[in-house]
Amino acid sequence: MKSERHYKAYLERMPESQEKDYIVNRIISQIEWLDKRSNEKQERFKIYSIGAIVLNACIPTAVFLAGYCSGIQLLVIVFSSMAGVFGAIAALCGYKDLWIQYRTTCETLKSKLHRFFLQVGEFDGSDDSERFKRLVAESEKYLTKDLEDWGSRVYNYANERE
Repeated sequence: MKSERHYKAYLERMPESQEKDYIVNRIISQIEWLDKRSNEKQERFKIYSIGAIVLNACIPTAVFLAGYCSGIQLLVIVFSSMAGVFGAIAALCGYKDLWIQYRTTCETLKSKLHRFFLQVGEFDGSDDSERFKRLVAESEKYLTKDLEDWGSRVYNYANERE
């Protein structure tokens, strides 16, 4: 696991415990999932957006050339249709919103975990048990918010379809 290697030095200092299991199996696995999904959504958003931009940019040239060749009109229709389809797919699937949502949650969890390991910020000056409880509470708050945002998106999409 990529992120687990990143935190390896910190994890090696921790004894085997429920706390370490939680950090590895919950926080780090969520960081990796969010990182992967964020990158996927970013890539899809950019592919569809760039496709729409390129097709839209070709339309004026094709319209100009249509005056010289009657078959170009079909190309204009195809370009416009495909540009609309690409834009609609990007919007319908919410790739940009999901990319940003996943990246934000991922980076927030990374920051919380670093502050926990370094015992700074909200994790400064407390005993290990209190620091861990705070880490769990803070991490679950962001993971729950992420889940609620996703649920809201699904609910809104379903209602728009009715």
